[in-house]
Amino acid sequence: MTGAQNIEAPINYKNLTVDEALHFIPWGRFQWLLFATCGIGYAAEIIEMMLMSFALPELRKEWDIDNLTVADASMWSNIGVMIGAGVWGIMADWLGRRVVFISSVAITFLFGMLGAFAPTFELFVASRFMVGMGIGGNLAVDFALFMEFVPLHMRQQVMMMLTMWGVGGVAVIAIAAWALIDGAGWRWYIGVLSLPSLVLLVMRLGMPESPSLLYESGRVEEALQSIKSIAHKNGFELPEGFSLMPKEDAKDEFADLQGSAVIMKSLELKVRRSLVPLSPENFFTTIKFAIAWFSLSFAYGGFTLWLPSLLTDKGIVGSDIYTTYLIMVLGEIPSVCLSTYMVYKGVQKRYIFCVYMLGCAGSMGLTALVTDEYGIRVVLAISYFFMVSSWACLYVLTPEAYPATCRGTASGVLRIAGSVANSFKGKVGAKLLSHGMYVPLWTYGAVFLVGMCVAPLLPDSTNKRVVERQAIVEDDKDDVSL
Repeated sequence: MTGAQNIEAPINYKNLTVDEALHFIPWGRFQWLLFATCGIGYAAEIIEMMLMSFALPELRKEWDIDNLTVADASMWSNIGVMIGAGVWGIMADWLGRRVVFISSVAITFLFGMLGAFAPTFELFVASRFMVGMGIGGNLAVDFALFMEFVPLHMRQQVMMMLTMWGVGGVAVIAIAAWALIDGAGWRWYIGVLSLPSLVLLVMRLGMPESPSLLYESGRVEEALQSIKSIAHKNGFELPEGFSLMPKEDAKDEFADLQGSAVIMKSLELKVRRSLVPLSPENFFTTIKFAIAWFSLSFAYGGFTLWLPSLLTDKGIVGSDIYTTYLIMVLGEIPSVCLSTYMVYKGVQKRYIFCVYMLGCAGSMGLTALVTDEYGIRVVLAISYFFMVSSWACLYVLTPEAYPATCRGTASGVLRIAGSVANSFKGKVGAKLLSHGMYVPLWTYGAVFLVGMCVAPLLPDSTNKRVVERQAIVEDDKDDVSL
């Protein structure tokens, strides 16, 4: 990432596009802070989505309920994600990324902490629904906001690296469960795992609005100020006369309008832009992404939710379960590194996604067949090797496929597809488990294959970004020779 600091500024620093302006500013303190902020956001999301895996057995004991009933907590949490992703996604495009970036994590923290004090199962489920609402907002803006601040030539590999924070999230869950559940209890476990959202809330307060969204919305001067704030935080002085290209089409939209007509025209534009993901030219792209999100969410989510139960059936119990989760993390780290390197070398993310989804399907079969304790740990490390990079590819592919003015809405709509799958993964998983441990594993494997089939059909800009990076390197060589 430090290579960006050696890139010479363009000779013409007036009338730049937002991407040209971001390329002009060296990578520095702001980008590192944003990387940490969005990364912790992703980790917090993983934590809130996976913590129920260890909490479900404790909830059954606390309120003396069966698997189908306790699965309501997971189901309503994902219904909350589904609603939140749609609402917050639209708000991210209408009101801006920053307001959603801050508000969603505040809701996640508040109701996550309240859930630790819930006196009844019904109130606990209600708190998880609201946590889901907050997570839905985070999903709609986290990766979209990050990519809108990163220069084009390094955007894809840095976004792939961002998913490494999710690996840390899994490790935190396992360590917290090992340290708290058996001793302090599940309430401390839930409460402590809500704290990353509080840290994230504080970090997000200083984030500026996305310059890409401001510019595409016709707010050119505000976009310029956002870019100037980045340069200031990096200690980089912009040259006098530094400016963005005027956006004349935005002015023409409001020509000769006054008073309430301006408000109505603005609302019309926002609605029109929000419908772009469902427009004729984007409809089938959205459908393909929806299938990918649904299949990965259902298979990965169901497998992860019931993994402790599956491990118990395999004879792995007590602290051995937590050890197994930490071993799984060891499989995720090289996975993210390898997929990031492949993207850097120009391998298209959709093909990486396709191969990794095939690996996910195969690992489900291996998990069903392996019976000894050490074998199952190796197979699970292999499983999550494929799963974590499948998520990485999908998270990066999705916002790239849509323009800035509808990127939040598109991310929210597609997350709804994933949330539909997640909302009944608990109930379906409980039913499948009642027929034995092999039935859910083969089912999840088949669903992974569905995602594999649609992966090669997704749009991908990897080759374009590699060409841009190579052009920048050649320009640098020319500047040095001069």
